[in-house]
Amino acid sequence: MQAKALFILFLLPVIVWAQHSVSPSESPIYKTVQDDGTVIYSDRAVSGSTSVSLLGTSVIMSSPATAQPVATQASNTLAPVIEYRVAVLSPLPEATIRDNLGRLDILVEVIPKKTGKFQLVINNQIVKTQSKGKFVLENVARGAHSIEVHFFDNSGKILASSKPQSLFMHQASALIHTN
Repeated sequence: MQAKALFILFLLPVIVWAQHSVSPSESPIYKTVQDDGTVIYSDRAVSGSTSVSLLGTSVIMSSPATAQPVATQASNTLAPVIEYRVAVLSPLPEATIRDNLGRLDILVEVIPKKTGKFQLVINNQIVKTQSKGKFVLENVARGAHSIEVHFFDNSGKILASSKPQSLFMHQASALIHTN
């Protein structure tokens, strides 16, 4: 008997608290329709908002969203971003160059055309930086090489890079005598 009395005394405050607490479905919800047709639901009344009844509907509470910056008309008038592309015109990918002195001409262009600097990278090493799109190299060692070209604007920012491509330099061996 005493156990039942203690249980009821413990349960009674919980029941009273549950009856007096406000559930999410009982808190007021307000609907606002903006000039552009956007509908906003909120728990705060704003001028022009109407109260919405949620009786008989399920309410799922979520964490409050962080405020997102509102886009202004100034952001819509920004100049479009130009995407530059570096094309290696010569040699073609996987090309074999036959030159006993190791001479190699590399021709590149940037699209759309712009003034700046080209940087030639061979085997992950910077070889030359210049403003013209034609590189003339000598004494390139025989074997396989990877080439890539970066294009910089005048402030030093990389605007575009070519895709890395391979080439093969063939030279006659000094060990082979043609006598």
